[in-house]
Amino acid sequence: MAIPDPPRGISRLDYEQSITGWNARYMREGVPFSQSFSDAKYGSPEKSLEAAIAWRKEALEIIPPRDRREYAELGKSHNTSGITGVYKTIGHYRVDGTPVYYWVASWCPSKGKRRHRNFSIDKYGEEEAKRLAIEARKTAIANLDAEWPEDAFAMPRRRTIEDDLHRDIWAFEGDEQYRIHRDKERDHKIRLEKINAFLAVHGDLFCEICGFNFEKEYGPMGRGLIEVHHTVPLAEMQPNHRTTLDQLMCICSNCHLAVHNGDPTENLRRLRFIFDAKSKKRRTIACTGAREPGELAVENLSRVPGDA
Repeated sequence: MAIPDPPRGISRLDYEQSITGWNARYMREGVPFSQSFSDAKYGSPEKSLEAAIAWRKEALEIIPPRDRREYAELGKSHNTSGITGVYKTIGHYRVDGTPVYYWVASWCPSKGKRRHRNFSIDKYGEEEAKRLAIEARKTAIANLDAEWPEDAFAMPRRRTIEDDLHRDIWAFEGDEQYRIHRDKERDHKIRLEKINAFLAVHGDLFCEICGFNFEKEYGPMGRGLIEVHHTVPLAEMQPNHRTTLDQLMCICSNCHLAVHNGDPTENLRRLRFIFDAKSKKRRTIACTGAREPGELAVENLSRVPGDA
């Protein structure tokens, strides 16, 4: 027999050793109230569910929930302004890096939507901007319908794989923003010197780890493409660090990403081992047609010598 779907505030109890039935619950002023209704007492899951629904309905009539306006005025533990829905924040930064502060009024006109009104302290002054935000919040709350909409407490439908495949995914991009970054300085001249030295020795540009050659793979579009990796991480460099060519490597973008996906020094060691092992395997197969006895198997390189 199919078990009926319960409404909000009622859940199924299915404990073979104790009770099988329904639990009705609600909360007021932070205090939970609940009552259980067993199938054995009422004769069937349908009848025990009816009893649970009736009990909860009667309880809500005796102690009704707050209306939307009352709920909106509840104090929040994280509020620092003393006024619910009003807070001070940094709106943006000027070109010189100094912040621009706003007092903000915030409220929810409907389920899943939030509205804001911002009042610049530069424009109105601290006290006036805060007063305007408080007034805007009061006006917005006064204009709310006191009654909750029918779907206010509806449980959201669980998202399915089909939803993700067919939903329209998009985002706003392209806005200009000013940001201040603190970064360690690079010298691009040493990068060019490394590339020129590499070309002088090898006559071509390729990845020192995996051997990838952009020009051979992409033709003229790939000519001159290579990335230069610092074997001494920039984060560990002290001011006026002397970078030499032997502290630089010419590597492809894929290997560069992999190296910096964690500990650069350790990742570089692992990548070198992996590609050295693969190269050794290819040479062995080319010469003998089969792997030599005792030759390192490279199908499983999850553990690299030196790993703990």
